[in-house]
Amino acid sequence: MISQTVTYLDVKASEFPVNKYYTFSKKTYLFKFKKNDNGIYTVEIWDNKDQNCLFTNKITYGMPIIDSLLAPFQDKIIPLNLDVLNGESGTTEINDETFGNQIKLYTGLVENGV
Repeated sequence: MISQTVTYLDVKASEFPVNKYYTFSKKTYLFKFKKNDNGIYTVEIWDNKDQNCLFTNKITYGMPIIDSLLAPFQDKIIPLNLDVLNGESGTTEINDETFGNQIKLYTGLVENGV
């Protein structure tokens, strides 16, 4: 069971395309969230001066956004639906209605009793 104390990035599909700044490993990065014509959601991670693209990836349910040793930081960012993780019914499809609502980009999950 996942506790109610979780951290996620405050971004919704309704905002796309959007640029937001987040801090990981004591450094601030620019995240560029986009959606292409085929409905694929992506994120680009740039240095905080918007000069160098450090990492880019497709946003896929249940898969870490940062999945490379070459990434600028090793923090986990995973698109998840907490209802599904808690054994309840819920969607795992990322789309305009679910992204940022039922499905969020979680950066911290804590199991009860840990």
